[in-house]
Amino acid sequence: MTKIILLVFAVSWDSFVAGIGDGLLGMSGASPVKMAALFALSDGAATAIGLRAGALWLNSNLISTLSAACWLLLVLAVVQRSLKPPARARAWPYLLPLVFSLDNLFATPAFAHTGVAPVLSVGSTAAASGLLFFSGRILAWWAKTQLTDPIRRSSTCGRILACMPELLPNRAAQSR
Repeated sequence: MTKIILLVFAVSWDSFVAGIGDGLLGMSGASPVKMAALFALSDGAATAIGLRAGALWLNSNLISTLSAACWLLLVLAVVQRSLKPPARARAWPYLLPLVFSLDNLFATPAFAHTGVAPVLSVGSTAAASGLLFFSGRILAWWAKTQLTDPIRRSSTCGRILACMPELLPNRAAQSR
């Protein structure tokens, strides 16, 4: 069970980071609940699609090429978004969850090897993704309302992100 929890957390972590970024930069302009639902839906759907097409993924060397291409497109989209004024980028909030769900699609072979029912994998991934995005938005809201200095605000969120892996169970400590 620890494997599935760590795997769900690993593929949903990007939703937390996106929630912080969206909350601090105000990129989407959409409500936090709506965006959390979009992240949950897209991550759950990508996991379900990947589990249904599992045999194709396991027998193909195309995964690393597609993954690299998707991340390159993500970087280009972020750069393009930062250059455009917010009024011209209306589709951005709806494309962001789709782009961030690609890691779930490529991680489905790992889900298949855990032996957990696909319904549990899809549901837990969707729930974790939505909750982590919403948690990131709450953290960003707190930082914006409590910290007046933008540099201190960003560094506080960065410190929280850096400390999050410490919350994960330590395998070495468990084996003792």
